[in-house]
Amino acid sequence: MGPPPPTACVLWLHDLGEQNARGLAEHAQSHIPWCGFSCPSAERRLAAASDGGEPQWVPSWFEEPLQPAEDRPPPPDLGEAIKLVHQRIEFLEDSMRLAPRRIVVGGFGQGGSLAIAAGLAYSKRLGGILCHSGRVLEEPTALRAHARRGANADTTIALLHGSADGVVDASAATAGAAKLRAAGIADVVLQNFEAQEHVMSPVSLGRTIDFFRARLPCVDVSAAEDWKAEQVWGSGRVGIQPPGFRPQSHDRLHVQVTLAKRSHLPTHQPTHQPTHQPT
Repeated sequence: MGPPPPTACVLWLHDLGEQNARGLAEHAQSHIPWCGFSCPSAERRLAAASDGGEPQWVPSWFEEPLQPAEDRPPPPDLGEAIKLVHQRIEFLEDSMRLAPRRIVVGGFGQGGSLAIAAGLAYSKRLGGILCHSGRVLEEPTALRAHARRGANADTTIALLHGSADGVVDASAATAGAAKLRAAGIADVVLQNFEAQEHVMSPVSLGRTIDFFRARLPCVDVSAAEDWKAEQVWGSGRVGIQPPGFRPQSHDRLHVQVTLAKRSHLPTHQPTHQPTHQPT
């Protein structure tokens, strides 16, 4: 008999120019075996080079130069990208028979920026939103509208960023958190990682997995839907779990520090494996 079907799903959106859309899933899957991963690939677009060089055809969710500026207005085709993400969420709800609160939308870089915009605009409440090394794209007026009328105004949003990011400056995360809170979106968690560049380090990978496990616990209970990030993410709790299941904390996530070229992830799988497979 095969494994049981997933009871939750992470919709993960890759960065601008990233070639391996499933890189995160390859590292995280074994730590949350009850959770599926949906990792679509963006269409290739012609992106301008930041150094005045030749434009490049790269996977991209919307119009953006290879070195995005912090003060740029929202991209003109952001709405189309949001629509694609919403269609994917609806597909996951139908095909996997999941409630939207059993789905987390996240991404890295450009994908993380889109995750915030698409997650806040979705018409049903999601399990969580995570942005690693991205930025808040929308203007305050649009964010205030999400806070007043949006289904995800109270959904936990995690912003993770490296302090030495040379692609999207770390100030984007600080400013983004302030922007969201000022608009009335209060459940925002910000974490910076010292001396980390525009990559996902072993520590930030562990924190990302912690967030998934906290927002999508092994057993879906109504009480878990109202937990705040400070309770389940910061403390390392993972909700209701079968006997013998050990929480995965970032300080126990052992991976090699070597980073793969054109990928934001460590090159080797974490060595820790869950001690109990959920039934």
